[in-house]
Amino acid sequence: MLFNPPFLLGAPKDDGDAAWRSTDIAQRFAAGLGDHLKPGGSALVLLSSFGAACALFESELRAHGFRLAVFARRRFINETVTIVRATPGAALAEA
Repeated sequence: MLFNPPFLLGAPKDDGDAAWRSTDIAQRFAAGLGDHLKPGGSALVLLSSFGAACALFESELRAHGFRLAVFARRRFINETVTIVRATPGAALAEA
């Protein structure tokens, strides 16, 4: 599973803006992720340094018992994109 969530926090202005902005997607995603993974499965989440959602996704996933590990990272001129692997489990890892 690969998820490219909205990077900006706040209420979307319209349906198109919902691709970029959300008030609660990190909480809803982290709370429901375990129900969508097979035993031993993991999810890849694409996070951007653009906007404030990256830290929120990491903290919500950890709060719901997921281990995080950097799968890939790419730096651009004004943004860093990181793909984080979220795996169910009690141990915490740095992303």
